Amino acid sequence: TACVGALDHMYYPVEEMIADAGITPQPNRFPLFNAIVTAQALDGDVGEDPIQLQRSHYEIQVYLNTAPQRAHIGLLYNTQLFHPWFMEQLLTHLVEILQVLTQEGTSLETLAGLSMPAMPKAPRTKALPYTLGSRLQQQIETQADRIAVDDFRNQITYAELGDLTQRLALLLRATLPNPAERVGVMVGRTVQLPLALLAVIRAGHTYVVMDEALPDARLAYMVEDAGIQYVLTDDVEKLAPFSDAVQAISLDEVLSSAPSGPLDDHSEEAPANLIYTSGSTGRPKGVMVPTSSVLNLSVDSNYTQVEPGDVFLCLTNFSFDPSTYDLFASLLNGATLLMGNKDELFDKAFMEHILENYAVTHTFITTSLFNALVDVKVAGLEKLKSLIFGGEAASPEHVRRYGQYYGLANLVNGYGPTENTVYSTCYPLSEWDTTSDVIPVGYPILGVETMLVNRHLQPVPYGVIGELWVAGDNLGVGYWNREELTAQKFITHPETGKRWYRTGDMCRALSSGVIEFFGREDHQVKINGFRIELDEIRAHLLALPSMADGVIQVSPDRQLLAHYVSTDSVSPEQVLDQLRQTLPAYMVPAQAIRLEALPLTHNGKVDLRKLPQPSATATTGPKEEPNTETEQQVLEVWQSVLGHDAMGVTDNFFDVGGTSIKVIQLLQVLKQSFDTSMTIAELFSYPTVREQALLLQPEEVAESDINKLTEIDF
Repeated sequence: TACVGALDHMYYPVEEMIADAGITPQPNRFPLFNAIVTAQALDGDVGEDPIQLQRSHYEIQVYLNTAPQRAHIGLLYNTQLFHPWFMEQLLTHLVEILQVLTQEGTSLETLAGLSMPAMPKAPRTKALPYTLGSRLQQQIETQADRIAVDDFRNQITYAELGDLTQRLALLLRATLPNPAERVGVMVGRTVQLPLALLAVIRAGHTYVVMDEALPDARLAYMVEDAGIQYVLTDDVEKLAPFSDAVQAISLDEVLSSAPSGPLDDHSEEAPANLIYTSGSTGRPKGVMVPTSSVLNLSVDSNYTQVEPGDVFLCLTNFSFDPSTYDLFASLLNGATLLMGNKDELFDKAFMEHILENYAVTHTFITTSLFNALVDVKVAGLEKLKSLIFGGEAASPEHVRRYGQYYGLANLVNGYGPTENTVYSTCYPLSEWDTTSDVIPVGYPILGVETMLVNRHLQPVPYGVIGELWVAGDNLGVGYWNREELTAQKFITHPETGKRWYRTGDMCRALSSGVIEFFGREDHQVKINGFRIELDEIRAHLLALPSMADGVIQVSPDRQLLAHYVSTDSVSPEQVLDQLRQTLPAYMVPAQAIRLEALPLTHNGKVDLRKLPQPSATATTGPKEEPNTETEQQVLEVWQSVLGHDAMGVTDNFFDVGGTSIKVIQLLQVLKQSFDTSMTIAELFSYPTVREQALLLQPEEVAESDINKLTEIDF
């Protein structure tokens, strides 16, 4: 009876199976699996004629007819999902693999012999005929009267740039006679900052930017790790916490009194800069960038053309590697470097004023800032010669809207790790198919080679995802004082004999040579353009008193979240406050959530999918409710911009998920909702709902009730 009953149910139509499983069909995709192989063994010969393929319901269907002497293979695929060249290559490699597997002694090394196309590269036909120092001197002489740096308050010409950097370099040579010393630079965003950086290089030393917004503990680590003895500064008081470790050189004093004289070219005697990035061990690691790589990045490039008279708008933090592009692509090409207070520049009206009145031609912005500028539709972006964005995966929706507003002719997606000097590849969006949901990271810039490898360090063919390696004229020296890590990441390939950097990024190359990015193979993420090792944040979290366990993750709206287990009742506010003492602002989680225990999978790993989301878990104490209609309206704007409602009217915007990027969005929505001339600077100065409501409607509560908070710089 059971057998008869089974026979009654021997057929189970796929359509019924899908319906019974409650699977929602997707256009152009089969919901259960995406590939099927149909094999048929024939008694006779398969014949000369190819297999006649019919229509298939599957994304990929492979037909295999075999006979004693030979076989035929056919491939049917969905043309809306796959490109013909990719499927032709797939079929070619399938045949090659079958041929290899029928031979004796098959191994992975044998399979590596399959036909592999050359990976994308863009070698220079001849070496650049100058050093960084001689190229800079050329601009000083030929562009003497042109404005070199403008901070909106002061300007200096190339002639003045040459004189002042030469005087300062001579002073540094006398103070530090041995070459290749690390010199700290703690200077605000004024004309003095580029002066200090260039003087260090001209003196044959390496500059280390010390951002005063970083916690003292992190700056102290950089001073000790880099062996910094002297720091150039515009305010000696800034160095008070480190007065026992370093000697301050006041720019205001030495620039007016330093003697002049001849200066030889020392620019090749040391790396240009030492840039600290997040490290998985809990300690930031310093990347040494040689002057030759800076020169290759900045001069005679194939991703943008910079000419004397162009104007670079610098929106990046000088402690991060994109500033290398801003500084040198401008000043090594006779252009003007335009820089100022970032809080002002984040104001839509002010930025539109700058774009129009300063004739800006080039700028780099993070992907997050690019998205924000598109959201608020900043006018004038179409007048730029190039707008390069990068640091995170591009948003196709924002790029499409940019194209609708301004066209795509000047837009470039830039990609690259600090270890390969800012850009490894760039993609002109003018080539992009706007119907695609993937935006490539592009082609190698001049002097850069790329290679995609599998876990056995073997090259993979076009269309196959592998780890991206980069080599060539942009390559960094390695990590300062981290020989073991340098050996792990900067390696000599056993077959090519060439030195490569392993990016850890999973990519694929198409037949056109363009490269697409598909994520990381480790716990490194990029948020608002900052490279962040989640393990470094976790190490600092677990170092806190009473901390038993914890995990750091990225929320769907790209914010850092800390889930922790503590032996004592440590509040989320206490956790975040302690993390702010040792981590830079961009690495401090937006919210912390205390748990009794971390959820685990069956094999004992943390189950990230079961971690509670912040919208369902309050991270702070009781929230103060709005007292006025304006407070209620502003609170609703905050909730819309931040994407959650876990906040009260006295919470600080930056403690409940706000960032410098979201400030732009907040200001735009407030201006749409209220008739206001509020500025970005005011949002930083008054970062609570209550204070902003008072600015909008001061008659609701007396002005004296406003308690102005310290401006947050990050």
